[in-house]
Amino acid sequence: MKTIFGILLTATTLMSCSILKKETIKGDVSTNWVGQTVTVQSQCPEEGVCTAERKDASKLTVHTVPSIYTIIEDSEDTLVILYEYSRKTTAEEQIRDNFYREEIQFEIPKKDFKKTYKDEQLSEVKLVYGKHCYCKGEAGMYLINKGTLEVKNNGNKTEVKLQFTAPVSSSKIENIRFVVEG
Repeated sequence: MKTIFGILLTATTLMSCSILKKETIKGDVSTNWVGQTVTVQSQCPEEGVCTAERKDASKLTVHTVPSIYTIIEDSEDTLVILYEYSRKTTAEEQIRDNFYREEIQFEIPKKDFKKTYKDEQLSEVKLVYGKHCYCKGEAGMYLINKGTLEVKNNGNKTEVKLQFTAPVSSSKIENIRFVVEG
């Protein structure tokens, strides 16, 4: 009887460990062009590449006239987070106007913190979504004010979870999760 109980206990423990292991999100790890480690934990569309960057000592200036555009400038108090999805193209497909890219940009305090921004609060971080393609009526930069952004910034590591509603009909990155270190 003790032997059977021991076997059942061991089997239950092993099964629960394997279930927990499956729920852990690891993500695709890469190094961006400035040497930072990027872990994209959300699903990147199969036909493209997703990456992120953390620009220390930077601020995001958003201009709205004549249309929305951003400039990244020096600042000691804030940092800028960039996330980008780019569709892959083969050499045969690399013709004029055959490009597709979506991006997210926002600014956060440089200090260590953990905060959730929701809907109108997204203006505090200047959350901007960009869609760059030959897709009339949808291409451009947009200020986002519908969604939830969770940010945890600790030293050289920034964790981001963003779910938002893009103002265009066919966005591919409305639900993203990533970590930038370095």
